[in-house]
Parts: sequence; structure tokens; C-alpha cells
Amino acid sequence: MDRGGRWRLNGPAELRYIRMLQIGAVVVVAAFVIPELWTIVVRSYTSTGDRAIIEQRTREVFSADISLVGAFSRYGWSHPGPLSFYSYAIPYRLFGQQGKAILVAALAVNTAGVAVAMWLLARRGLTAFCAGIGLFVALFGGWQPHSLIDPWNPTIAVVAVVVFLVSCWSALCGDGVAPAIAVLAASFVFQAHVGFSLVVAPASVLMAVVLVHRAIRYPDPVQRRSVIVAAVVGVMASLPLLVDSLTAWPGNLGDIIHWSTSADLDPAGFGRAMDVFVRATSWSQVTSPQLP
Repeated sequence: MDRGGRWRLNGPAELRYIRMLQIGAVVVVAAFVIPELWTIVVRSYTSTGDRAIIEQRTREVFSADISLVGAFSRYGWSHPGPLSFYSYAIPYRLFGQQGKAILVAALAVNTAGVAVAMWLLARRGLTAFCAGIGLFVALFGGWQPHSLIDPWNPTIAVVAVVVFLVSCWSALCGDGVAPAIAVLAASFVFQAHVGFSLVVAPASVLMAVVLVHRAIRYPDPVQRRSVIVAAVVGVMASLPLLVDSLTAWPGNLGDIIHWSTSADLDPAGFGRAMDVFVRATSWSQVTSPQLP
């Protein structure tokens, strides 16, 4: 393993290993993407409801009215941030800014997520790479059909959660590029849907504590640089939220906090949470996929 946290072979063995993983990554991504591309080609599509609002905010990214908040919530506030809109914007614009272009944009974002996760796993070795293939097969096998092309904010966050968890693990293993990817993925997930903060917060805190401790205790410039880069990425990803809060204090984040602390709604409770967790992680979710 080198100083950047990557497994190293020597000579021809390394070249064969890299070539095998490159081919494997292409095959994995193509296996998930090609069926969804065919779906986009043969089906008609018109955005409605939440997806229509998401498409509208994506269209506004290259305008003077660029969004600083995320997808609208039925509770009267918006989800924290616009990173999903920003990530859709270029492919959406390239494919005509209408109709199926938003589906292509969602597929592009998810494809990039799968590719990044597989690349990180390849840096950890062949066993991790093969485990990643199994992970995505299980995920997409138990997912709702055509979720890879769905721009809806709770759906687009799912692959990003996988990228986040893989990059956190890689960062804890010493991979120097993983912390920045983990921070960007966590920001994307949190901004897409505030409920996912409960998923990313524990691993984020663990990674931050471990990496900062390493950077302080061990004078390794690679580790320190990775922490600094991750911090810069986090600040850059949070700029829309900061601008919104400062220009319209307390902003959308203030609305979310106020609603979370004062809304007159019955909590689901721990029992319901365990029901959902058990259902989502059971074999029946693979054999008969459905929402919890």
C-alpha cells in the first residue's frame, strides 16, 4: 500500500490488475445504464408534481434566478440545498432542457456515483471491488424499477449514500482522495433530502474525528492535505446554504429548524423506525421490492 492508501503491485502484474479492474468497471456501469437508456428511448415522459418543480429549478441554474435551496417539501420549507439541481444542469442543458432531458440528467448523476464508488473500491483491492459489484446488484435488485432515471430528490440521494459510505471506509483505510469525496457526497445527500442527515451524520463524525486525530498526531503531509482539501470542499458545497441564510436570515435552514422543533406532529417512534429498518434490510425486500 502506498502513502495515498492504494494497493500496489509491481510490473506486468500491476498492469494486468489495472486493466482487469478498468474492464470490470465499464461492464458494471454498462450493465446498469443500458437498460435505463432503453427505457428513456421507448417511453414518453412529462414531469409532474415534485419532479416538475425539480425540473424547473434545474432549468433556472444557468439563469439570474439560480436556486439556493433544495426541493420543495410539503411542510412549507425546502430541503437544505441545491446541489442536485446543479449536478443535473449540464446534462439537462445538453439534452435540450425539456421532457426526457431530466431523466438523462438523473441517470448521468447516478452513473457517475456508481463509477466513483467502484473506482474507490478498486483502490482498496480486488476483493473490495467484487464486493462492490455485489452491493450494487443487491441495491438495484431491491430498488423500485427505473429508479436510476428518477430525478426525485429522495431517489437521487440513494446512490450518493453508497458513495458516501464507501468513501468514508476508504478514508479510514488511509486513502488520501477519499475524504474530499466523502464530504462532497455527504453534502449532496443532506442537501437533497434533510431526512438523510440521520444516515450520514454518524459516519461523518467518525471520519472527521479519526482523520483530524491522525493529522494532529502523525506529521504525514498526505493525511493533513487530505483533511484540508475535504474541509475546503465542504465549505464550497455549503456556500448556497450560507448565502441563503445570510441574505434572508434565518433562511431556509432556519425554517427547517423551527419546524423540526415546533411542529405539532406525532413522532413515528422507535418501534416504527425498527419496522422500516427490518423491512428494508430483509430478504423479502430483495424478492418482493417495495417501499417500507
